[in-house]
Amino acid sequence: QDRSPSKQFLHPCTARLRMAAMRLASVALGVVAVVAQQPAEEPVTLRLYDCNVEYDVWETNWTPEWKDWCCKNRQRGCPSTSTTTETTSTATPTTVTTTTTTEDPKVAVEHCNKQCVFDAANATCAARMQWAAKIGATKDNSEPCTAAHSLVLSQCDVCSQCELKFSGCKQQLEEET
Repeated sequence: QDRSPSKQFLHPCTARLRMAAMRLASVALGVVAVVAQQPAEEPVTLRLYDCNVEYDVWETNWTPEWKDWCCKNRQRGCPSTSTTTETTSTATPTTVTTTTTTEDPKVAVEHCNKQCVFDAANATCAARMQWAAKIGATKDNSEPCTAAHSLVLSQCDVCSQCELKFSGCKQQLEEET
């Protein structure tokens, strides 16, 4: 029986392995050719580690050698540096000025005497507050005049400058008790 290499039967797996080995050899030769083409004055740095792989978790997943190489060669994975900052504070005196405006009582009472039309009824702001506190919606409130003042201000914009103390509401309630 003839056993010459040209007539030997090769198993399909063996043929595939030989093809893969040939491809690998050509890739290796290509890398050697690229390295050989580098100018002599520029040192060739072989890339031992991929500094982009698992970069989001480099502190826990990279080996100390990997961290060291990437820090030195790619400025990635370097240990953090800490800075101590000292803060001092200085106290500065502050002056608060309060300005009090005293309104003429006659003018303040005039604000409460403005006419308000609400639900087709025309009455002064003061009269509305007194009525609400005495027999109206706020009579059963623990502070009927304060509640009446809030109610009338929400119903009539013209009453916005009428202060409770000039409405006569509390005086009217005190007179009746």
